[in-house]
Amino acid sequence: MKIKSIAAICKKNKNIAIFERYSDDGDILTQYIGDGSAVYPVVGLPPLDAESLLTIFDVPEKDRDNYFVKTLGIPAGISLLLLSIPYGMTTNYVAMYAKEIGINATTGFFFTFMAVGMAISRIFSGKIVDKGKITQVISAGLYIVVFSFFLLSACVYIINWNSMACGIIFFAVALLLGVGFGIMFPAYNTLFVNLAPNNQRGTATSTYLTSWDVGIGIGMLTGGYIAEVSTFDKAYLFGACLTIISMLYFNGKVTPHYHKNKLR
Repeated sequence: MKIKSIAAICKKNKNIAIFERYSDDGDILTQYIGDGSAVYPVVGLPPLDAESLLTIFDVPEKDRDNYFVKTLGIPAGISLLLLSIPYGMTTNYVAMYAKEIGINATTGFFFTFMAVGMAISRIFSGKIVDKGKITQVISAGLYIVVFSFFLLSACVYIINWNSMACGIIFFAVALLLGVGFGIMFPAYNTLFVNLAPNNQRGTATSTYLTSWDVGIGIGMLTGGYIAEVSTFDKAYLFGACLTIISMLYFNGKVTPHYHKNKLR
């Protein structure tokens, strides 16, 4: 599609979204421009920012404040979305999973231990993030979460060996998940904000929350479907595999992109 046609679509609602695809080194490979509902690839042009795009669209200087231009952090958003899918499964199906495999304990304590883990982790994680070690904090949290979800999916086998040990491991997983997600939440939010200019911090936070909420929704749907056609332990095993993909993608794509493009 020609740039003039894209301009006509975006100028209709005065809303412009810039999506960017990056190489392993953090360089922009492709840009997609649209109004948020539909996007189109831009070919044959140098990388565009909000100012250059408004110039190409022939938007007068006096009208530019009326336009909402946002650059969406796709790499970090994808990593966060993959991570939130098993989280969505856990918040909705962990009690049914415990019942299915025969854990005779009050599963409500699972979320209590998870909350305790989050509270403990946030005492020190925020201070580390303030020192600029954002990607290191997220990586540490990812390692904990990957281990925890694989351990959670393995409870179906552990209970056949020792039911008491399985109960202890079940609640230990909750504590570890709380620690892992607790140290990642503020770090991910800071990462998104640091990639956005000052006038788009709100947009960056909304992108962060949208990625998280969409992933949770997908987790509810996929978790229920997998449990219906198979069992809950297979659903959590699938979620654990997604956390590995998220970890590899974060370390391979998001980290170099962040260090190359961060604004603060």
